[in-house]
Amino acid sequence: MESRIVLVTPLKDEMDNLPLLIDAISSQTTPLYAWIIVQNGSVDGSKEYLDKISNVKNVENFFVIDFSLPVEKYELGFKYSTVVSKGFLELEKKIVAAELSGITHYGICDADCFPPRDYYEKLLGFMVENELSISSGVGIFLNGELDGEAKDWVRGNCRLWTAESFQSAGYFIGPSADALSLAKAQMNGFKTMPCLSLEYSCREMGKKSRYEYYGYANYYRGITLSYCFLKGLNYIRIGQYENGFRFVRGYLQSYIGRKEKISDKEILKYFRGMLGRKLNSFFTR
Repeated sequence: MESRIVLVTPLKDEMDNLPLLIDAISSQTTPLYAWIIVQNGSVDGSKEYLDKISNVKNVENFFVIDFSLPVEKYELGFKYSTVVSKGFLELEKKIVAAELSGITHYGICDADCFPPRDYYEKLLGFMVENELSISSGVGIFLNGELDGEAKDWVRGNCRLWTAESFQSAGYFIGPSADALSLAKAQMNGFKTMPCLSLEYSCREMGKKSRYEYYGYANYYRGITLSYCFLKGLNYIRIGQYENGFRFVRGYLQSYIGRKEKISDKEILKYFRGMLGRKLNSFFTR
């Protein structure tokens, strides 16, 4: 069966990245059925740059939409996932029902990610070979360093879902939406794994704010306080003292402030049991 991939790219003030991004997508050896860029209030010339582009090579259906968030101030994570979710919803509106049923894969490609020309060809092959429902390559920063994510983590910024897993698990709005959708898919019986031999380039996000955000995101999805401290100690163990401190602080600020958690009880239960599963895996391997 011929693959039909649709991609969503959230974008704000990415003028430095846009030429690289469009070149990366237009050079793919596997054509895309649809690509939608959700432009969210750019003031650096990104909007004007996109206004001049009506089509992209290797993309059958190319769309750019302007989307303003319903409120100006969104917490980190909620803002990003709201923009991405808008992209998926708009894609379904723009593709007629008969064609929608023919989509085989849904994906996200952030505006600061630049997949090599055979990225989707190799990723699709890897997913078929390993019977995977969600997968990605491994992000490498432009300075050559690994993106800092865990080795076995399916990245959210350059990911593919099979249509079946995407429609079953959905895409969540909230901090670390990639982790939430991955967990839901795994709970629904879908197999997920990254392709460690497949790399894509990406720009690094701010380090300092990132780890406090990770702490908050872990709290939001139900990670326990004890597991949070163990993760913080692990950062220290590998020499990332400041990252560990910021991670724990982000979690504790959310914990003490009694911030809202995800309402999905299945996901909360899944992440509350994460420490037990990790320990069981460690002692039984």
